[in-house]
Amino acid sequence: MPPDTIPAKRPVEKPARDWRFKAGDKVPGWLMRQTNCALTFDRAVLVVERSASFELYPAAAMRADEVMILAEVLNRRRDVDVEHVRPIAVHTSPRGEFK
Repeated sequence: MPPDTIPAKRPVEKPARDWRFKAGDKVPGWLMRQTNCALTFDRAVLVVERSASFELYPAAAMRADEVMILAEVLNRRRDVDVEHVRPIAVHTSPRGEFK
């Protein structure tokens, strides 16, 4: 006898991907969009992509008031706009494998 309902398939979660950037590297457009500024990493960073978000981990521990990304304004007469492509969670401690 066939079941009355068909069980829903579980969504297949993609495995996490990661990228390592050095201090001074440009922030890629797939992470953050920018208008009228140049974004660079201020320190070595590990970016982990999850299914719907990114996580940023520093290579070395940092204080909560320190920054990972610097924005250099290109034209002071125009507005600057920076937008996350997906939600970003920023951590102040290195991730285990990046230590």
